[in-house]
Amino acid sequence: MYILGLSGSPRRHANSETILDQVLSGASEAGAETGKIIAAGFRNLHPCVSCGHCLKTGRCRVQDEMQEIYPMLDRADGLVVASPIYFMGVSAFLKAIIDRCQCYWSRKYVLKQPIFPDQPGRVRKGIFVSTGGHDKPIVFQGARMTVRALFDVLNVSYMDEYFATSMEKPMDILNMEGAMDSVLNMGKRLVEELKGLAHE
Repeated sequence: MYILGLSGSPRRHANSETILDQVLSGASEAGAETGKIIAAGFRNLHPCVSCGHCLKTGRCRVQDEMQEIYPMLDRADGLVVASPIYFMGVSAFLKAIIDRCQCYWSRKYVLKQPIFPDQPGRVRKGIFVSTGGHDKPIVFQGARMTVRALFDVLNVSYMDEYFATSMEKPMDILNMEGAMDSVLNMGKRLVEELKGLAHE
């Protein structure tokens, strides 16, 4: 079993990536292999330009760093997305990757083709974790809708979420009571639920 983390923060090892790593630690403790994509590390990844090529082929014509990311997204049994909040949404680095998943949308909804031709009944699960400097949970609503849309396109069931408010300094999450235990257990539960699906 492979659990993939997708980190949207441009700042390494701060609040959102810290809780992402803790979710992945929980998944690893439960027996899964884990991997992580740092969205900000792909500086030559282009945004979607709405050229329409994928509407006809189900594939993106732009040959760039996204070609490294597609196979990792395909392989993942579980997907954990993490991002700080920027203007009520996910970071620009993460949004660029999400927008380049338009080819999956075209394949699924326009061409009516399965995302995984060799595994048409494949079920996946996902988690969204996010941090924001604001003290009101409403700031996560836009980002939640974006990640839910991504999960829908990728055939990932939205299993759980964890949002932390008032995260002003890089490691504030470590001072939030119960936070690290909660997300660690979330990662364990993700793997256990996927194991349960595999045995149904």
